Amino acid sequence: MGEARRKVMNAAQIVEFDFAKPQCAVLLSDRAVYEKLEVTDPITAWATKLCMTAAVNAAHTQGIDRKSGRIWAAWLELMEENATTFKVPKSQIEWLRDLIAKDDLRLPSGFAQWREELVDYLDELMSIESESETTDVLGGKHA
Repeated sequence: MGEARRKVMNAAQIVEFDFAKPQCAVLLSDRAVYEKLEVTDPITAWATKLCMTAAVNAAHTQGIDRKSGRIWAAWLELMEENATTFKVPKSQIEWLRDLIAKDDLRLPSGFAQWREELVDYLDELMSIESESETTDVLGGKHA
């Protein structure tokens, strides 16, 4: 299979994303904010969502283009759900990973550890290869 076709198939794979999986170190001051908000998410999921939002806001200071807006809207919808684990297309993971891992993306210093944990987790998800038969967008079936 050619490289272009492999990339298209890989982007169409579904992987399981868990907002609570990145092991974000949450400071006592952040824990106090979390407790006051009465958030139902585990604290690590809350931290992951904050980090993702900060990264997208920092990357799109002049507004978000339509393509990125559609992807970010899907993430926002997941953030509103009363769960932490979701099945998402690998292309959605790749978009977030490419955005948050940019060396020139400036985030407040308090997000440094959360950002690194999230990038490591997204890298882990990107390395997952499909174990089941999939039908690619070009019409072929593959094991």
